[in-house]
Amino acid sequence: MKHLKRFSVLGFVVLISLSIIFISAVLAQDVEKEKKQAEEIKPPIDEKWYEEGDEEVYKFEINPITPKEGITGGILIYYGHFVKPPYKVELVPCNSKCYEKDLKYRLLINNLPIIPGPRDFLIRLNKASLKKAEEKHKMTKEEIEALKERDKISENVRRDVKRYWDKLIKKYDANTEEGKKKIKEEIEKYIANHPKIEGYKIFNFREFEFFVPETKVDIFSGWIKITISPFMFLPEEKKREIIRRREEYFDSLYFQQKEDWEYDLGRNYTIAYSEIRVSTTLNSIKKISSIISSNNDYEYKVKKAYKITEDILLSKLLVYNFDPRSFNNYMGENHD
Repeated sequence: MKHLKRFSVLGFVVLISLSIIFISAVLAQDVEKEKKQAEEIKPPIDEKWYEEGDEEVYKFEINPITPKEGITGGILIYYGHFVKPPYKVELVPCNSKCYEKDLKYRLLINNLPIIPGPRDFLIRLNKASLKKAEEKHKMTKEEIEALKERDKISENVRRDVKRYWDKLIKKYDANTEEGKKKIKEEIEKYIANHPKIEGYKIFNFREFEFFVPETKVDIFSGWIKITISPFMFLPEEKKREIIRRREEYFDSLYFQQKEDWEYDLGRNYTIAYSEIRVSTTLNSIKKISSIISSNNDYEYKVKKAYKITEDILLSKLLVYNFDPRSFNNYMGENHD
């Protein structure tokens, strides 16, 4: 009976040991499978998962200020960094830090850029693209001169067509069907007989494109398109009214965004800001944190982040700026 008990205990220990070995083997297989899947992902065209100097290009400073007074209730996590409340949400007039020339304001929270965010700001500065262009597309002096000559020809032909169109718009009334017909007929004749143009398409009296062989290079087709906005045919008073309404509309959008952020920060919410468009929950941010805190190299991390963001620029920004320690500490303390 004693031998039987000993055998049972021994069998149980062996069973547990085998189970541990089996589980470890399965986990190891999962890790290898995950790595293999990451290796199989291909980067977007003309992009690399990692290039020397990436950290210098994609790293940015995260230095929030803490106002004496502001919004309390919610918590802001900015690229994995815990941002201490209270929060001040403000609209600041645009300057060189706006990535689009028609943006009127920047939205900041405790002096951190929200709209446009670091991703869009980097696009505005075009650091990554310029760096790659300098390295990959160094042109000879002859190539530069040839490109300038093609640009000059293209601009001259465009100017010729546009000047002739301007004469026609003064000659005929573009607000009548007869006038539009005449403009279309005459601009077509002019384009068809232009010495630099071979081939054209006339869509209507104010939209047309034409082919200039001397400007064709590599993937650039040599086609030049001119589209005149119908806005220019409106009376001046109507134009001013439309411009005023447009400005009021866009101003209202800016202030609505400001109010939305103030409302969310005033509630008992944790807002994890990292420009990820695929999810409004913390799940994606948790996955990113797990990827970045791993011991894998940068290339592997960018690949894994790309599976979540589907955006290589954003993936690199996250890998080089996200603070998993700060994020995990906050989540551990507040989300048990």
